Amino acid sequence: MMLYGNYLNTLKIKEETYKMIRQYIRNILKENAIQNMASEGFGILSVQGPHENYSHPLWVVVLYDTNQAMEIFEEDVLYDRAPEDGEPIEAGDLIDAIQESIYSVMRLRPADSDLTRDYPNQNRTSTGNCYGAWEAIRLASLEKGYGWRINQLVMSKAEKGTFPDRNSISDPAEAMYIKGANNGAYSVTPLDDIDNPKTKDTEDDCVVWGPNYFGDETKIDYVHNMPFDASWNVMMANTNNLIAKIANHSDRKEFENLTSYPTQEELMGICHNMFEVNELVAQAFTDVYEMEDE
Repeated sequence: MMLYGNYLNTLKIKEETYKMIRQYIRNILKENAIQNMASEGFGILSVQGPHENYSHPLWVVVLYDTNQAMEIFEEDVLYDRAPEDGEPIEAGDLIDAIQESIYSVMRLRPADSDLTRDYPNQNRTSTGNCYGAWEAIRLASLEKGYGWRINQLVMSKAEKGTFPDRNSISDPAEAMYIKGANNGAYSVTPLDDIDNPKTKDTEDDCVVWGPNYFGDETKIDYVHNMPFDASWNVMMANTNNLIAKIANHSDRKEFENLTSYPTQEELMGICHNMFEVNELVAQAFTDVYEMEDE
């Protein structure tokens, strides 16, 4: 009887080991697929600066497919308009094509921005220094897996790191941070409670959520850092290549002669316009919420 029990335990251990190996292989394949996005034509729009509707600066980031955007631009814009009838091509048409090619978006703000949630210290109105990192206030993914990818890219690009929203955190965001922390996907630096500091240094002072909201495994009250991801530069170059291809398209002269066509400078300008790119981000959030409600 004892031998039979040992045999069953051995089979169980082997089965669990095989499951772990299979999962490990799947994770490697998925990670390789995501890492190859840069070479497959994925692009980034990234703009930092003031916005007239916000009391603080923003950093907005869009992860999208440049190949798909090019196809949409040609099929739905270039080949669907008649220059002989005076129908122009505009820089905004590129923004519309990118809108249909988005995988994920992210919005951040600098440290020491407004504190709006109910907070025990009602005199506190801002988040604190928080190491000067960027606060990730919204993230949405239209394709599963790409929310974490854009978060990784931004963590690697932010010189002083990022930290989770101080005013509200959704259940999917909490789950993402738990998974990332458990996988050791980023390095973490604890924030010091601004209303109950443990260190003399004020640079780490920040409004914290504390254990009453989230367990420590979420690493919510930490600054997150990653080594710089070189695919960021490649994806930015992919965006510039998309702009150049559209600016120098073979149909350009016909539109220029009969109506109008945007210059490379105009296309570049609209892709670095805070209002335009933030509108892309806002629409992506709306699209994700509609998908979740279906």
